[in-house]
Amino acid sequence: KEREIKEQIGGLRMLIEEESKSGNPDRLKINQQKEKIFSLTQELENLVQELEENYPAYYKQKYDNAVTGVKSLQNPMGNKDAILEYVLADSILYTFTITKDTFLLLKQNADSSFYSNLDIFNSILHSEHSTDYNIYRSSAYGLYQKLIFPIEQVLENKNLLIIPDDKMSTISFEVLIDKPGNNTSYD
Repeated sequence: KEREIKEQIGGLRMLIEEESKSGNPDRLKINQQKEKIFSLTQELENLVQELEENYPAYYKQKYDNAVTGVKSLQNPMGNKDAILEYVLADSILYTFTITKDTFLLLKQNADSSFYSNLDIFNSILHSEHSTDYNIYRSSAYGLYQKLIFPIEQVLENKNLLIIPDDKMSTISFEVLIDKPGNNTSYD
């Protein structure tokens, strides 16, 4: 029901935007749509309030935005589990590494070389055309050096859960290379 109401509100907002952009917007139509949005918003608020009152456990799970602490992540983890989270903030790359008994925060510069490797790597992996293997090896190794190598010892023999930041979500971590290429031609 909640999703249905939100979809209706979204559809009405799009209609209002389209009508407003037209050469001669119909103000009566726009006002009627705004009134319908208001009515749907009230209906949504009532639904949420009903959930809170009648289903408090569900409400808490769905709407509680509490931040999970490191200990609460570590408690259910096994000895062979590791979580790797990357946060890319302009020119800084933060790497959070969590195991059953370890929490590390690594702060590194995300320089033009890192961004270049990231762009090259992604374009090669998503290209429909054949690309120079040495370029792939170079960018894959450069990313490995930045993303995995600094914390490699903590990750040894671990099952990884990798949580990449937005721009890094397109990286196929499993095809990063841990040894540099030797510029051999593979034609």
